[in-house]
Amino acid sequence: MSLNQFANKVDIPYTRIYDYTKRLKSKPSIGNVFKITQAFPQYTCFIFNINPKQLPEQIILKE
Repeated sequence: MSLNQFANKVDIPYTRIYDYTKRLKSKPSIGNVFKITQAFPQYTCFIFNINPKQLPEQIILKE
């Protein structure tokens, strides 16, 4: 997938996607991370550096 196709799929301007990939100082906002995970849910664990095999062991605090 080209950067242009990716930008169109996640609805983020091409120049911003280009900055994320080429300029290491540029980081996506939480809104843009949300758009990316919505467009590619299968990569959510990878994006957030989560090991899916450990998910059942996670402790979830209840209010």
